[in-house]
Amino acid sequence: MILSTLRFAVFLFSIASALEAAAPDISNLNNCINDVRQAEHSSPAVLTFDSYTTNYSQLISDLEAASANLPHVYQEAAAKPLIEFIQNLGEVQFTHIFTQEPSDDQSAVLKEIIPDAALAILSYQGSLVQGINAFQEVVSDLYDGFLSDENRVGKQSGKPINPPTYGVIPPLVKFGNADAGPYTWPGDATRQILGMHCGVVSLPPAQLAGGVVAWSCLGHETGGHDVTHADEGLLDELAQKVYEAVYKKFKSKNLANYWARCI
Repeated sequence: MILSTLRFAVFLFSIASALEAAAPDISNLNNCINDVRQAEHSSPAVLTFDSYTTNYSQLISDLEAASANLPHVYQEAAAKPLIEFIQNLGEVQFTHIFTQEPSDDQSAVLKEIIPDAALAILSYQGSLVQGINAFQEVVSDLYDGFLSDENRVGKQSGKPINPPTYGVIPPLVKFGNADAGPYTWPGDATRQILGMHCGVVSLPPAQLAGGVVAWSCLGHETGGHDVTHADEGLLDELAQKVYEAVYKKFKSKNLANYWARCI
């Protein structure tokens, strides 16, 4: 996978290859953009975390109830460890985090990540389950496509590549946080902070009702953030490979450093 990614990066920086490539058909792009705009204007209401910030007991109860609707693998990998984390946190500390300004970095991160992780589980009950299931299916297909045994074979050696450091379970999904746009909490973050064994991917609520072209960002969120964070050290290796490829082509340390940092 790393070598194929490098080859793709080299391709991107090859002007000749770019000129030879067939131009994509974007004749329908304006209609796609208008569809996104219309979806934004009719964005459906989705579950929020607001009612739970001062209702610790209700959150635990609802998480336990929603957990029963999850596929078994997510009951064990996501719901169980999250519930245990919140219980270990305790009601006093939980309430302090969500009713006060963060007093330290850890509290600030927990105030951001706990709602997203909880909503990814709580979303599996209610009227929006069909949309959640469709979202989950797309994310799972993308993630599995990168991490399947068939694809995790060295191109040159032909030998299997070890499973990802942080597991092979696709991220859970949620709709929400429209102002933040699409984003992800990769598996390394959810495991190190909450003890979960999968990441969380979020799309704005508008994409539940339309604007399907915006789902194309999931290749970046799932195939980018989640896959690259699943293997410890992979990002550093990719950054080095990109640096070497860009510097070899353009002889510019500034340009090579820029793209390495972007990775």
